[in-house]
Amino acid sequence: MPEPSATEAMAAPTSLTNAQSRFKFLPQFNRKDEPIRISGTPERQKMGMFKEMAQALVGNNGSGHLGQELEELKKLGESSPDFWQDRERLLLLVNSYDQARWVTDEIRQCW
Repeated sequence: MPEPSATEAMAAPTSLTNAQSRFKFLPQFNRKDEPIRISGTPERQKMGMFKEMAQALVGNNGSGHLGQELEELKKLGESSPDFWQDRERLLLLVNSYDQARWVTDEIRQCW
């Protein structure tokens, strides 16, 4: 779980842009139902952990959190177009270009 200050920061938007955005903490679990942890993992194992995280986010045929979030954004765009139209995109944060490439490649392969 994130530190309380991180959770509070996500819950308290401070600008109009943030007020119109939604932030979520979505822990992912591996096939053994254990939390996927990347922080503190040795470098040589990180690529596999990021791929596992991407697979968990995609789920089966896009049924995971990423697909659910995109579907929710689509519905919001239909019900509140002034705020949500053309907002069907997600931002995943990683720490390096290599990690971004690993996650992108895995999402494309799984979806």
